[in-house]
Amino acid sequence: MKISGLANLAKGATLSAFSLLFLNEAQAQMSFKAIPLADPAVCGARCPTVIQAEGRITQSTATEFVNFAKGVSDRSKLLNIVLIHSPGGSVIGSMQLGAVFRTLGATVVVARVNSGGGFFSGAQTDSRTGRAIPAGAITNASCNSACVYAVMGGRKRIIPEQSNIGIHRMQAEVNHGFDPQQGRQVFEKKTGSASQVDTLRSYARTMGIDQKLIVLAESVPHETIKILSAKEVRQFKLGVPKL
Repeated sequence: MKISGLANLAKGATLSAFSLLFLNEAQAQMSFKAIPLADPAVCGARCPTVIQAEGRITQSTATEFVNFAKGVSDRSKLLNIVLIHSPGGSVIGSMQLGAVFRTLGATVVVARVNSGGGFFSGAQTDSRTGRAIPAGAITNASCNSACVYAVMGGRKRIIPEQSNIGIHRMQAEVNHGFDPQQGRQVFEKKTGSASQVDTLRSYARTMGIDQKLIVLAESVPHETIKILSAKEVRQFKLGVPKL
């Protein structure tokens, strides 16, 4: 994975037409790990390695990813593959992260290594057999809300049929400050403006995604989520089910 020349990429990817974030950005931020794709006890230093990205995307995530990638890029067996598992987060941050993925030519896979934790905790089972998935195994994941825009940046996008990718309308929570009469902070929920939606459509087009996906996403209330079917994933040119 070559990351030279990317020091300022994440900062430069800010889209001036966008100031909108998804709700709850303050929750657990995305973290990164270099994960071996085989048992280190067997292959040792020869194990192929990928980057796992898990958690909520913020406006600093792209910069944090670049910094992390710099630190592990000297590993000879590091593949240009990113596994992603995220509930969403910042629209800007997700497009910035997607821009970094595209510049790197990375393959982005909606999958994760079963570690028994993360924002979807609990035992993992194979959806086809019902058997427990051992810790350390590659398994299904979820990419919802703004996470979809990060995935769009992948040079190749893999969305296994066992994984979920979900969309809905963008929405922000604006803090109007403390109201003495109500005795509490006052918040207002705001959806994206026409120019912000146009920016998302332009971003999708640049990434080779059918812009109708943005139209569909904006038709889904933010309080709900639409999980895309395998047919819809192919229809919108969002990804393929396997390598």
